[in-house]
Parts: sequence; structure tokens; C-alpha cells
Amino acid sequence: MLEYSKVDHEADPYSIANTIALNALVARAKSKGELLAHLKKRGVEDDVAHATVFRLQEKGLINDSEFAKAWTQSRHTS
Repeated sequence: MLEYSKVDHEADPYSIANTIALNALVARAKSKGELLAHLKKRGVEDDVAHATVFRLQEKGLINDSEFAKAWTQSRHTS
């Protein structure tokens, strides 16, 4: 299970973006677009945000297909 981490503002931008993204995913799954918007809102540069999201997709932490299925299912059961 993911846990919240403190953002080390002195770290490199990629580490900061990774921490912000992982913290956002702790609360609930997010789509690629939602996560990119969240990173932008937090002041992460576009190239860093896209690289971070790409790495998280490679690790299986972001999957838009699975997110869409779960979202659809939650709407049918609530």
C-alpha cells in the first residue's frame, strides 16, 4: 500500500514530481490526464510531468483502461 511522503523541495525536479504524483495516488487512483493536471497545478514543468507519468505507467501504477473500468463500475454500484 502506498503511503504519503514529504516532498523534499531541495531534491531534483524529477524526484519532487515523483513524490507529488505518488502522494496523489495514495488517496485514489487517477487517470493519466488527472495526474498530469495535478502535477501542473503543483508547478511541475510539462516535460518533467510527462516523464514522471510515463515512468509510473511503466511500473503499472497508472493504467487508464483499469481506471475507466473501476470508475464505470463504481457508478453502476452507487
